[in-house]
Amino acid sequence: MALTNNLTTYPVVIAAGQSLSAPLPIGAYRLVGIFMPAVWTAAGLTFQSSPDGGTTWGEVQDGTGNALALTVTPGIFVPIDPAKWSAINHWKFRSGTLAAPVAQTATATLLAIVNSEQW
Repeated sequence: MALTNNLTTYPVVIAAGQSLSAPLPIGAYRLVGIFMPAVWTAAGLTFQSSPDGGTTWGEVQDGTGNALALTVTPGIFVPIDPAKWSAINHWKFRSGTLAAPVAQTATATLLAIVNSEQW
């Protein structure tokens, strides 16, 4: 079996004093993992997505009204099931939740790992 590396890394910045990142447009790529920075202020991760290229944003939920959330800590890698998140091609990452955002103490640069394989 031939192995190929279709992975690309994108920085996702949450500025000091903020809880929401700038938009990350990944197009036809699929998010497959997130590497957390060592400077991460303790909080989970939740997300917003845009269906129209970044004009309108909505919370990413699981279909039962619960935010899709990840439990994260500084310096870890979280693999993402691309099939579960494949409909999203414009992202914003949030420290905390919509109801309880957590401002980052220092600028936190997460690394979004995306796969360019056709799904």
